[in-house]
Amino acid sequence: MANSGHASPHLALAQWLASHRLEFVAGFRHAIDSTCALHGHAAMEIVHHPRGSGRTVLADGRAFDFVAGDVVVYPADLMHDQRMAEAGEDFCVQLRIPAGAPSALADWWQVRQLDDPFAIGELQLLSRVQREDGPLEKLALDLRATALVARLAALAGRAAPRGGDDLADRARRWIRAHLHEIDSVQEVAEALAVSPDYLRHAFKKRHGSSLVRWLAEARIAQAKDLLLHSQMPLKDVARACAFANEQYFSAVFRKLTGTTPGAFRGRR
Repeated sequence: MANSGHASPHLALAQWLASHRLEFVAGFRHAIDSTCALHGHAAMEIVHHPRGSGRTVLADGRAFDFVAGDVVVYPADLMHDQRMAEAGEDFCVQLRIPAGAPSALADWWQVRQLDDPFAIGELQLLSRVQREDGPLEKLALDLRATALVARLAALAGRAAPRGGDDLADRARRWIRAHLHEIDSVQEVAEALAVSPDYLRHAFKKRHGSSLVRWLAEARIAQAKDLLLHSQMPLKDVARACAFANEQYFSAVFRKLTGTTPGAFRGRR
């Protein structure tokens, strides 16, 4: 479940986005292990933290924490620094906002524990591509960026999770941080000092899907990124995403996506 770190984007933003297109500026990724000194950007920036945790401090003294899975949206020219408690990686997407934007885009806001396949997929794609000069290519990137902001705003407007859901959220964070090395739900339960059955029940109640399925979906999301943006053989993709072998990887991929890894890669 997502929540906002500041004023939640609201109906006015939805109405404005329906008639305005944001402009994609750039996408990039970088590893960060300590501190990103005080800085700002000429464009609005979406930062996804797939790994790592820390604290952001704004120039005016406001501060907030982030953990693996969180997304933070910074307006243009908002000075901030990022102090890592645990080394990680940032996926960044920069956008230019037309004049007359609603107040929801005038300050920072946050999506906690992003678990939305559409938003994750768009962040993975847009953080890897560069701005295109062709009119149709530029239009495609602008529309994808606009749709991403709309989706994140919708997620940010949802209610914050209840305290009783903390175990399931901690499980999800631990899985993200150890995705390459997890063999079973038993390992996750042991890391969180609970029984596997209790963890399965808490996770299903909190997120509406089984822990096993969510783990598989997280691995497939990572596999999609590798298939689209690397030349790794399928057996190496399977290994990188912690599947026992290529055959099992292909079977799970087809079950969750409706197509094979090879066919998915061929769509590039």
